[in-house]
Amino acid sequence: NPQNSAPQATLDVDLLDCREVAINHTTQTTYTGYTFMYTLRDSADSTIWTSQIKQDTLSLDPGNYYIDLWMDAANGCPNTVKDSFTITGHGNMSASASVSVCNGDTVSISPIFNIGVPQILFDWYEVNASGQSGKLATGSQFSAIPDQITSYIGIAKVGNCTLVDTTLVSWSPNPVARFAPSPDTACLKNASILFSDSSTLVFGTIVTRDWDFGDGNTSGTTNPNHQFITDGNFVVKLITTSDSGCLDSVTHSILVLPTPVLAPVQHQLSLLRGSNATFSVGNVHSLAAYQWQLDSGQGFVNLSNSGQFSGANSYQLTVTNVQLTNNNTIYRCIVSLGNCTETSNTGVLSVTIGTDVEAIPDAKFRIYPNPAGHVLNIEFHENQEPAEITIINSAGSKVYSTTIEQSSMAIDVSFLPKGVYFIMLNEERNKSILFIKE
Repeated sequence: NPQNSAPQATLDVDLLDCREVAINHTTQTTYTGYTFMYTLRDSADSTIWTSQIKQDTLSLDPGNYYIDLWMDAANGCPNTVKDSFTITGHGNMSASASVSVCNGDTVSISPIFNIGVPQILFDWYEVNASGQSGKLATGSQFSAIPDQITSYIGIAKVGNCTLVDTTLVSWSPNPVARFAPSPDTACLKNASILFSDSSTLVFGTIVTRDWDFGDGNTSGTTNPNHQFITDGNFVVKLITTSDSGCLDSVTHSILVLPTPVLAPVQHQLSLLRGSNATFSVGNVHSLAAYQWQLDSGQGFVNLSNSGQFSGANSYQLTVTNVQLTNNNTIYRCIVSLGNCTETSNTGVLSVTIGTDVEAIPDAKFRIYPNPAGHVLNIEFHENQEPAEITIINSAGSKVYSTTIEQSSMAIDVSFLPKGVYFIMLNEERNKSILFIKE
């Protein structure tokens, strides 16, 4: 008989909205002399509410709760039914926060609400000038790389309440780091290099420029001038920072070459007529540029690979089949490496004693006087068929040409600038004769 046993009941706890709770119970039968008491305790086991109203409501803060339904009847057999529940929400609430990021950086967004337990999962959306996107992710936090995004919104349902979490994004552009070295290839003697900054920023201000020259030295100036003290390859790095703390970097390679060291040119080279003369400054460097020059009597002029000369742009110059006209000619070499230029000592070519009349074996003709001022005479050793007489300058360019039909001829050379020239028959350059125009 139920009247002779302890009361039996079902305890009902219903969440009406995010924090309002309805409490009720239903007994198994109607008990004579029935009484009851609700007792609510928090997670610290403190009693925070009691009631003898069968269907009652109350509003609670987030947390874990434990409720006891104590019952008794006329038969004196009490009974207790226990239950527990959790309040996780604050009601229908919205909150917002601001975050500042640089373009390309990852921003980690977490809900602002102190929502207690268990952890709430939000649906995350992004909002830009075009409106709200479709759902990006679901989770207790969200990571993104914003690009012109103005805010992210997280939405969660907790029972009958809705939590809306808005994070306003303030994004800043990264500076674009740029610079130009001048020069980017130098030799050690002149290895003071100017680094000109040309970095840009869409808006805001570049507040710092940090230079690393790759040789253990740094600078914080805008356009530093740095002196390298050893040769080698160096990677120079510039990091620019904006007033929003956004960064960019760029690098350039710098080549510092050793200062060119020239082997001495033989000061006096004495040879027999018909020999080949060689002057050398040594192989200075694989990147070196060479230019051999001849003293024309009016200053040094550049030589080219023509006539008697070969190797005019290498470390070794060769004068083939030297003649009396080559006697006492003076040579030197200009060597360039990076931004350094070195000039060799001079070398003098001495050929066996001769006169002011010059010829070469098998050339079939001779010239005089040499040097010549206004007129240069040509004489053939034997009767000559009509032939072309050509004069070229030290650069190898043709400056005069005519046809000779007699055994001798006088050529007016007064129009030629002072310098070194070659005259040849029918463009046989290997049998040309050098003459100097005074």
